[in-house]
Amino acid sequence: MATVLTAGEVKLLTEMGFIALWSGHSREAEVIFLGVKAARPHGEAGTIGLAMLRLADNRIDEAIALLRAQRRSVASRVYLGLALARQGNIRLARKTLQSVVERAPDTSFAALAAAELQELAS
Repeated sequence: MATVLTAGEVKLLTEMGFIALWSGHSREAEVIFLGVKAARPHGEAGTIGLAMLRLADNRIDEAIALLRAQRRSVASRVYLGLALARQGNIRLARKTLQSVVERAPDTSFAALAAAELQELAS
């Protein structure tokens, strides 16, 4: 019988994946994010985590492909904008980030998008 994870457990796993990623434990982060994706195949947390892992590994095209395959949430869009900027596609990065600021102005995603837009302008 398969175990069903609660939303809280999935959130905790996602946070653990990001801690592993930012601590340099790429292999462990990948296993965690794949588990999150398996637990919530239609959710975005696992895919965004995997995309951030690809960015950390300088596999930018793969990160962009993962993020483009996501539904159009502001979370996936802000990270797509960051990845596009890192790829050098500044025009599309600006457009993508601006859409986040416009769609979700009072969120942390908009704050991140605005900060990146400011960075791109300098």
